[in-house]
Amino acid sequence: MLGRLRHALAYWQQSGTAPPEVQDRLSRCFDHLNPFLERRVGQLILFDGRPEHFLLTPTDEVKLIDVAELRAGDGLMDLAVLGLHEPLCLPGMLEAYGPLTPDEHELLPFYTLLRALAAAEWDETELAGGRRSYFLTAAEQALP
Repeated sequence: MLGRLRHALAYWQQSGTAPPEVQDRLSRCFDHLNPFLERRVGQLILFDGRPEHFLLTPTDEVKLIDVAELRAGDGLMDLAVLGLHEPLCLPGMLEAYGPLTPDEHELLPFYTLLRALAAAEWDETELAGGRRSYFLTAAEQALP
């Protein structure tokens, strides 16, 4: 996770849109969350489960497409991705997920920040800008 954070932070700082104190804030956040992060593994996650990867059939079955990133990890990462792309759906997803612990309440914005920066970088490189500003704004809003 530290490697992902360093990569995301470097991208954000190079974009020229990162708040000046972002490195210190994220370092403190990571130091605080790291013991919790180390225990949050072992669930099967999509990692890139954007809403368009879920298909609903005429018989109300849910089908998944583009599961190339399927891996072990923390299910909250999938909630962060879905909430980032469809924020109005997040409250319902969290209700179905069950009550969040205090640590999970802190971890979800951290994951959202990481996924927002990854999405901004991907959009910038793959789509020549795309929704880059939307995702950078989402990253700043998720900044602990």
